[in-house]
Amino acid sequence: MRLPYFEKEILENERMNMGPFIGYISPNGRLIDYSLLEGKRGHDNWTNPVTHLFLKYVTYVVLGESLESYKNSDLEVKKMMYERNKYEGFDDFVLRGLGGGNHYNDNSTDYDTFIKDLDSTVQRYRTTSSRDEWSELEKSLMYFFEKCYSKRDFFYSLGMVLYVHGQNTVLEKMYKTLLTDFSYHGKEAFYFDYCKITLMAYFKDIMVRYLGYDSIERALPEDDLNIYNNLYEPSGGYTYSSLRPIITTSCIHPNERFYEWIKNGWRIQVLPRMIWSTREQRFVESQVNFFHESDEEERLASDLSYLSEDQTQSVKKFFLR
Repeated sequence: MRLPYFEKEILENERMNMGPFIGYISPNGRLIDYSLLEGKRGHDNWTNPVTHLFLKYVTYVVLGESLESYKNSDLEVKKMMYERNKYEGFDDFVLRGLGGGNHYNDNSTDYDTFIKDLDSTVQRYRTTSSRDEWSELEKSLMYFFEKCYSKRDFFYSLGMVLYVHGQNTVLEKMYKTLLTDFSYHGKEAFYFDYCKITLMAYFKDIMVRYLGYDSIERALPEDDLNIYNNLYEPSGGYTYSSLRPIITTSCIHPNERFYEWIKNGWRIQVLPRMIWSTREQRFVESQVNFFHESDEEERLASDLSYLSEDQTQSVKKFFLR
């Protein structure tokens, strides 16, 4: 499927939000604005439903939060914490979802209760029709999580390990100077946002390699401002990239899909697609060789080879105005 070129939609979004567009293109060719990771603060403001869903069910390791000392403790509460947070092969806390427990370093329920909740949510999405591109993404994400937990070993089925630094490391080492004037509760809120930002960086890779979405790369993080990121304000913590814009995809026929985009100066970065192996119950890298293009892909590549450096430079200047 050859995608339309969403130039007007992107530029209008950037005019309204006064910042670079951050978003994706769905597998069926719909533009998804992800310039807000969570949504503006306040009870009446819209909240991004997909961010909430991802952070609720993702599993990750908290570096520097050792669990081993809890194993043989005389305190029943510490023994319970050990049972809820242990994960074979890891000495640190391994959390399921963001937000449970004191200091965000303790699972609030046991594993079976978590899986029961996950299964119930998946079933709800199975019996609900997708209304728009957001609900379609939610459904795809829940089917993804169902696979990742099918063997009761999230990291094995996912094919990688997700990490965040522990609270003490973040507050006392990584961002101590920045947080000098923060209150205790302000520092905790900062750490909570840090965890969101860090985990959502993994979400982008999952969107592209696992779910088949295309990422629109027009923004660069602005140093430590990225810790505030675009959680609550559109494109906050980002600036326009000085490089030619890029589409990051796992599509195996990029010249066809992005023909109009390439004509308009966009570069295409292709990553290996992760596909589900039912036999192994895990995601594995696709064996499709991107360097062995089909006849149609080669023909389209030849059609696009006329683009000159002058043309791509003029396109870049147009998009960065």
